[in-house]
Amino acid sequence: TDRSRGLGDVYKRQVWEFTAPSDGVYTLTVQGAETGALYDTTDVLPKAGREGTMLQRGFYLEAGETALFCVQAEASYTVEVTRAQEIGLCSPVRFNAAFTGYERFFSFTAPAAGSYVFHAAGESGWLYKLGENAVWKLYRHFSASRPDSGVSLTLEKGQRVYFRIAYTAIGSYSFAVSRPAPEVSVSDEGAVSYTHLTLPTNSRV
Repeated sequence: TDRSRGLGDVYKRQVWEFTAPSDGVYTLTVQGAETGALYDTTDVLPKAGREGTMLQRGFYLEAGETALFCVQAEASYTVEVTRAQEIGLCSPVRFNAAFTGYERFFSFTAPAAGSYVFHAAGESGWLYKLGENAVWKLYRHFSASRPDSGVSLTLEKGQRVYFRIAYTAIGSYSFAVSRPAPEVSVSDEGAVSYTHLTLPTNSRV
C-alpha cells in the first residue's frame, strides 16, 4: 500500500505517479476531499459531491509500468494505492458497501489445474473479469432477488485471474471461489458412479 497526502488549494490540480512493483490490478482511491475529480490520461471519473466520498480508479499494470493521475479537489485529501485482494479457495470474502457506484477488485491463483466456480452475491451489482489487453469483460448482473449462479472457469496450476465487482446499492456483499461438485451418474445396471476430484497426497477428506 502506498499512501500520500496532497495539500491543495481550492480546486488545485495535482499529478500523482505510481509505478507497479509487480504485474497486477491496483486501485487508486482518493479520500477526504469535499469536492473533486479524478482523471487519468483518457477518462474523467465520477466526481465527489460531499466530504468523505471516495474517488476510485482500478487499473492493470505490468511490473515497472508507470501510471499518471491528476486529482482536482478542495482542501486536503489522501491518495492510496492498493493491490487487488487475493481470495482463497472456499474462503469467501464478505464486505459492506456504505456508498453506491464504487468497486472492489479480487485476484485468485489456481492451486491446481481444473475447473473453478466464482460466485458474487449481494444487494445489487455487476461482475467483471479481466480479459485480453487488460479490458474488463462484463459477465453478469446479480442482486439479492437474483443470486449469481456462478462463473465457471478452467485454469492451469498457478494461473491468476482478476475480478471486479461494481456495486450499485448499499448493503452486504460477498465473493467466493469453489470447485464444482462431483458429477454423479447411474448406469443401466443401477450402479452409481461419480467423477471425483484428485486431491494432493497430503489432503484429507
